[in-house]
Amino acid sequence: MNNELHAGKTYTIRVREKLDRQWEEWFNGMTLSTDSEGTLLTGFLPDQSALHGVIATIHRLGLRLVAVIPQDEKDQAAEQN
Repeated sequence: MNNELHAGKTYTIRVREKLDRQWEEWFNGMTLSTDSEGTLLTGFLPDQSALHGVIATIHRLGLRLVAVIPQDEKDQAAEQN
């Protein structure tokens, strides 16, 4: 199997609705922030299964998923320095 599927990664996920911080507990500790276009959920997910779980939660709650953006490893390294 491809190890990349099992490696953790930081994601930014956008939903159309504006959610306040009380919703963070629904999303595996991801950080929520709002802007004029909706809500950004940002955080590290340990594997594809965790990502699927967040997307499934978005679906169950009836939220409109706009984008799932994996953060590039180079971006992650730059943030750590």
